[in-house]
Amino acid sequence: MEKAFQTHAGSKDYFLSLSKSVRKSMLQWLVMARRPETRQKRIDEIAELAAQKLKPKQF
Repeated sequence: MEKAFQTHAGSKDYFLSLSKSVRKSMLQWLVMARRPETRQKRIDEIAELAAQKLKPKQF
C-alpha cells in the first residue's frame, strides 16, 4: 500500500485521517482477497479514491 500511496499525492494523509474502524474494515477487505490480482486492484482503488478524498463505495 505504501507504493500506491506514494504514486497518489495526499492519499496517505486522507487514509490516516479516517476513523480507526473504517481503516480496519478497509484493510480486512483487502486481506480477504484470495487472488493477488484482486488484492492489487483493491490497493489501487483505495489509494486512488483516497487521493480524491473518497472512500470505496462499500465503506
